[in-house]
Amino acid sequence: MRNKGYTLIDVLLSLFIIFLIATWFMTSLNFSYTSHVYALNYLQKQSEAMVLKEKIIYDQTVFNSLGNVNIAKTVIKNNYKYIINLGMGRLRYVK
Repeated sequence: MRNKGYTLIDVLLSLFIIFLIATWFMTSLNFSYTSHVYALNYLQKQSEAMVLKEKIIYDQTVFNSLGNVNIAKTVIKNNYKYIINLGMGRLRYVK
């Protein structure tokens, strides 16, 4: 009698091939968290200002107790241009 289902070897081989393709794809995207250290620290300081309800200064950017910014500016760090909007302090970056 011939069995028409997949064997365990077929399933393992298929999963291994999918894993290899996924690993190659993820490494080819070149995730770089170190290039966005400024943005991560900026958001951390903004959150601290809101939680502690006090004024905090980070890299010449002043956050009030609501996390708002009183001076809009552009900062260039690690080949990225970080744009800080006036008011809520929205942070955008452009390479």
